[in-house]
Amino acid sequence: MNKTAIVEKNIQLTQLEFKSYFETLNKYINVNGINSELTYAAVKTIKALENEYQDVLKGIYNPDNDPKFQEYKQEAQKILISKADRDEQGNIKVDANKTPIVTEQIVEYQNEMKELQEKFADVLQKVNGANEYNFNYLNQPRDLKIYTWKSIEEVPNEIPGVIMYYMFREEF
Repeated sequence: MNKTAIVEKNIQLTQLEFKSYFETLNKYINVNGINSELTYAAVKTIKALENEYQDVLKGIYNPDNDPKFQEYKQEAQKILISKADRDEQGNIKVDANKTPIVTEQIVEYQNEMKELQEKFADVLQKVNGANEYNFNYLNQPRDLKIYTWKSIEEVPNEIPGVIMYYMFREEF
């Protein structure tokens, strides 16, 4: 292996491209196996960018990880259960999807849900705008230091095309 052929290089990727590149490097070194120089460059890049990768992941909005949204869902479920129709034994009536049915107290249910939605308006707005937020967030540029070959001419033949693209994208 010729470690001196591998150099540090500054590049700019969107956060989505960076996430994809980081995950691709991990996949290739953990699953497929690659030549020693590429493995060396990939491992050095992964070690150098691990914290930045974690930062990108933390910045992606996921309602399932939002405690305020979880609180909203729990309160909505309580309202649904409290207003659900019941049979003679007091069991909740459900539809084919096992969702509680509300017909007898529909007005009360709707009013309580409206109040709840007003209480959590900021959270629901964030949830409804999550796709747009994540799109904008992931398309922001990020300056990175990666490890690659000094020149594209030094790259071994068996390098995966996607890795070659990220290492030398300015040449494409």
